[in-house]
Amino acid sequence: MKGFSFGHLPGLLRTLAMLSMTLLGHSAMAQTDILPLVRAQCAVCHGERGESAHPEFPQLAGQHAVYLRKQLQDFQSGARSHEAMNSIARSLSAAQVQQLADHFARQLAQPQAADDELLVQLGRYIYERGNLYNQVPACKSCHSSTGVGNERMPRLAGQHPRYIETQLRRFQSRQRHNDSGAMAFVTQGLSELELRGVSAYVATLDPVVRPAATRRKTP
Repeated sequence: MKGFSFGHLPGLLRTLAMLSMTLLGHSAMAQTDILPLVRAQCAVCHGERGESAHPEFPQLAGQHAVYLRKQLQDFQSGARSHEAMNSIARSLSAAQVQQLADHFARQLAQPQAADDELLVQLGRYIYERGNLYNQVPACKSCHSSTGVGNERMPRLAGQHPRYIETQLRRFQSRQRHNDSGAMAFVTQGLSELELRGVSAYVATLDPVVRPAATRRKTP
């Protein structure tokens, strides 16, 4: 902070203020240092800020850092299979994996526009209530009512619907093996219509957690 002096502050406050400024400086430096790697390895498919323009590639912006780190580690070990991602992940050090996860988690994501409102409403029903007749549990029981998930459960809100569809089909057909325990069971009862509906619905959810008074309402 240009022109600011710590001299007038009491000793303890001065120490805390200087420590805070130092940590902020290190944080800004870390964000700058990771950008060349982001541009070289990630930006072509996912965008520099994790806002992928291609519906087949996931939005990484705002995804939980712990979840992103685990996915990169699974790509490294082969627990999750994707030819390009396996190769890229194996070229990363543990420190780079953490830096990339932190970088994308800091970015702000945006909800997707709905193409078919009726399909979205069908998806909302399945997401919030499930389908008792086909033994499909409500998606919100794990991924939260807002779709933001948690460190173990990915943020679905604002994700590309086509990417969600692809992953649900991979769980359904047992082609995706990591994180597949519950998802393999959940997706077995999903019809193609329900699968597309859920994917369309979560895409419209606001990925940014806001106070209740300002949160965007889904019709």
